[in-house]
Amino acid sequence: MSGTTNKNDFVGAVVKSTAGRDRKRVFLVVGAEGNAQDMRLLIADGRLHTVSSPKKKNPSHILVIGSVSDDETERIEELSDEDVEKLVKRYDDGGCR
Repeated sequence: MSGTTNKNDFVGAVVKSTAGRDRKRVFLVVGAEGNAQDMRLLIADGRLHTVSSPKKKNPSHILVIGSVSDDETERIEELSDEDVEKLVKRYDDGGCR
């Protein structure tokens, strides 16, 4: 991603991990922290990585494969782990689980 990418550009994106132990798994971006040089995305799958305890991931180690609706993005902090798991399953093609 470019250095001018805004943190909020990622929130609500459905992503697939391309590196690490979680490679090929699908997640929902629920937040971001840091500045453009050392940003970390906060990703959740509703199971192992919950909304209340998301995984931190380098943006260069993910691939955006979709996004949730604007309504869902606006209330992303209110989504339950079950909601996140359902969203993720819509995009999961049977990768590692």
